[in-house]
Amino acid sequence: MLTKSPTPTPGQFAELWVRTDVPWDELTQLHCVGRIGENYKMQAFGGESVEVSIKHLFRNPFSVAALTERDPQAQAAYLVRDAAQSILRARKAPTEPADLLAAIQKHPYLAKLGLNKIESLLRTTVAVGSIEAKRDKKGTIRLESSKNNQIRERMRVFAGSFGDELTALSARVASIINHAPSVGTYREVLLQELLRNHLPTRYHVSTGFIVGCNRQLDVIIYDQQDFAPVFRQGDMVVVPLEAVRAVIEVKTTLTKNNLLEALELLDDVPDTHMNASAPPMFKGVFAFQSNLTEKKMSDVVGSYYNAPHDLENMKFTQIIVPFSHLTSLCVHESAYLQTLYRSEGDKIRPAIISIRSLTDLKPQTSLFWAQLLGYLSRVPVEQNSFNVENVLGADLHLGVESWIAPEVWGPYVSEYLDEDEAESQLKTVQDLVKRVRNWQAGEPW
Repeated sequence: MLTKSPTPTPGQFAELWVRTDVPWDELTQLHCVGRIGENYKMQAFGGESVEVSIKHLFRNPFSVAALTERDPQAQAAYLVRDAAQSILRARKAPTEPADLLAAIQKHPYLAKLGLNKIESLLRTTVAVGSIEAKRDKKGTIRLESSKNNQIRERMRVFAGSFGDELTALSARVASIINHAPSVGTYREVLLQELLRNHLPTRYHVSTGFIVGCNRQLDVIIYDQQDFAPVFRQGDMVVVPLEAVRAVIEVKTTLTKNNLLEALELLDDVPDTHMNASAPPMFKGVFAFQSNLTEKKMSDVVGSYYNAPHDLENMKFTQIIVPFSHLTSLCVHESAYLQTLYRSEGDKIRPAIISIRSLTDLKPQTSLFWAQLLGYLSRVPVEQNSFNVENVLGADLHLGVESWIAPEVWGPYVSEYLDEDEAESQLKTVQDLVKRVRNWQAGEPW
């Protein structure tokens, strides 16, 4: 929730302000040097001081003081900046402020702020130089990206186009091969090659089996530096469980039935983190196309993990141990969903959420890749200089979210335990979730 801007503090140079009553091409950052009655003496660095009413001043949420105080308007400011950059990139031309503001106001996260708040935040973006305001010979002012932000925008486009190579190669093979099984096999190979080309050299990408699991896996990513396969013939391997860091099921066309089959297969893969001896394994499903909506995919995953125990057929799909389930689901350039843990008071509960782009970018494969890399990297992706989610910024929109466990699940099912056992089990699970969160935030395992 946005709060009312504070008043200027004379002599506080870390606190910067922007005027809302001057033309766009005259915007600059100001600091307060004094007060005269109800007005404030504001000065740009190296400039003359001017008297300004508080109603025409807006604190810059990018300033050191605002960031130090964790100004709640800072997040909105970054969203306005990124939304403006996306619009300017898509239009490929400078845009008048009123037109840009109207376009930003359509952003689902920003519409609730109101036009006046959006304009104030956009003015700060201009004042700090992320967007430039230029007046032509007729006196018309138009806004355009600065050179530095054009570079950042190119990075955003790059981050959203990780799967372009996969798109091109997949389309080529589909155009010359009319045999569906062969197309599916070749697309599986394409994904493996893409992973090999971009993963750290510590890891090897193969197909095959894990010791203790009788299910053949489309993609196994294992640590080849510290472990050797038990058996290897070409790209077919049998590897010890402790070597495996990720498994991925690949589908040419994702349907409800083969998604359920993939979830069952991933459930059969043993977990590496049961005793917290190793981080959790990445378990993914990657498809090249699907007629399923994100909502339908979310519903299928949710119904699978929420299904009551089937004692007659000895089928148990509810989540018992955190992170022993699907990590990410991606339909190339179409849909992306990932699981996460939400807090409900003093309880935690697994959920699945969809993420998509609000502009013309198609970041689904990039997001899948970023999540996978976060599970593989010894320095988690949040610490890397190139973080797909951070680079994309306001292009990302969190969509469908649903629970993938009943309200009383796993560690909270204590009907067969005494009080001490139940408390110990709950603490173990809560510690595991906390440890994984810290690991994903950059702490060593």
